Amino acid sequence: MRVVRNNKDLEQHFDSAKYEALNAFGDNTMLSEKYIENPKHIEFLYTSNL
Repeated sequence: MRVVRNNKDLEQHFDSAKYEALNAFGDNTMLSEKYIENPKHIEFLYTSNL
């Protein structure tokens, strides 16, 4: 995982993470998500009798 704070660093971190994933897992498929600093934690209980 990498946190990228600006576009300048994006390519370098992306390529580094792809290389690391390929070596560790044999697959360099990437997923990009927005990083949220100081998130609020919300938890709920879900139960079901299926």
